[in-house]
Amino acid sequence: MTKILNLTPHEINLVLDVGRKIIFPPTDVVARVELQHEIIEYIDGIPVFQTNVGAVKDLPEPEDGTMYIVSSLVLGNCQDRKDLLSPNTGGNAIRNSYNQVLAVRGFKR
Repeated sequence: MTKILNLTPHEINLVLDVGRKIIFPPTDVVARVELQHEIIEYIDGIPVFQTNVGAVKDLPEPEDGTMYIVSSLVLGNCQDRKDLLSPNTGGNAIRNSYNQVLAVRGFKR
């Protein structure tokens, strides 16, 4: 069986079509992408920022039989990794009245 570790800071709730719910608690490790924000201009005194993407931090090396749940930003910056999953927060995610994601129905690669 594949071990799935959650490297996001949030609990991930997965609801399958058969009504089965799987909870992936966060681990002590959070994989992140370094972001640098720089002011590129001002419009009527309001700063306009550009976000520059840096290195991915705290992502473990691949391990046989292990998949890692990471943010979409980490996933997008690690296209060469086949052991990464990100919660599919698209159209079929379960949301509350404030449109916040409560659970997902699967992952994306």
